[in-house]
Amino acid sequence: SGDRRLRYVALAAIMQLKPGRPYPGSSLVVEALGYLAGSFAAPRAMVADARSAEVELQAGLLASLGYETDAATNDRDVVSHVISSPDYLFALIDYSLAGPTSGELLQRLRRDNRTARLPIGIIASSGDLDAARRLARRTPLTNIVYRPVDAAGLEFQIERLLAQAGQRLVPLEERQLQAQQAVAWLLQLATAERDTYNLRRVYNVRRVEPALTVALQSPDMNATAAKALAALGTASSQKSLVDLASQLGRPEVMRQAASRAFAESVAHFGTLLTTGEIDLQYTRYNRSEQQDAGTQAILASILDTIEARAAADQADE
Repeated sequence: SGDRRLRYVALAAIMQLKPGRPYPGSSLVVEALGYLAGSFAAPRAMVADARSAEVELQAGLLASLGYETDAATNDRDVVSHVISSPDYLFALIDYSLAGPTSGELLQRLRRDNRTARLPIGIIASSGDLDAARRLARRTPLTNIVYRPVDAAGLEFQIERLLAQAGQRLVPLEERQLQAQQAVAWLLQLATAERDTYNLRRVYNVRRVEPALTVALQSPDMNATAAKALAALGTASSQKSLVDLASQLGRPEVMRQAASRAFAESVAHFGTLLTTGEIDLQYTRYNRSEQQDAGTQAILASILDTIEARAAADQADE
């Protein structure tokens, strides 16, 4: 469905049903959960123009208004960006990209459920204004944006564009709550799959590991995402956990959650880090001599986990 709220309610119903065996479309559940989970809960916008200088100008104006902005100069990059993140509030697409081939770019965005209700502003100048208006009239949730020259003028037109979406626009606070619940559901699925490892699986949560890695960076979702990554049992998930635990700029509580999750993953799946990655952890610990006690304790706990598992594996041989 192109309705984000309807997709979320459908996911909630499926999670309550708790199907015990694969069913047609079960792979779409993990895909939808991963899409919702991969949110930074930041106001994000796409700006696109075939002219690189113009796209940089518009991106700068959006950044000054507080938007995380992605820029594109061709159709392919526009589509790949906007379907990759649930955080986009709108897209501003110059007529130079929106107009050719009878508006095919806009139709592609409207056919994809992830962007079906994304407000789109067609940036137009006086020369292509009439054609841009005709294109906007036949494309839902699309309006004209007169080529802006300053942030104030652009902000006014963005407010008008978002107002057109009305209640169909999902605000950031609601998106954040959806993301938190999606991560919690992925944790539920991942732990169930791990605990029934030898049985027939319903979902493959490993397919959305990148979304969980994104959620790991969020203070609100860090602990839940860390536990979900621990349940995946992949080399890349263990690396993501130790990398975050080793980042000095992160809050200690987030780093501790990642360290604990790494220990849980190793307990179930063994140490999956490469020799080089393990050596890096020793280097990180050796360099922490002048760091705070909390940092030293976290880095030491990672090495304790690695060494304890190595000793246990050697004893079993």
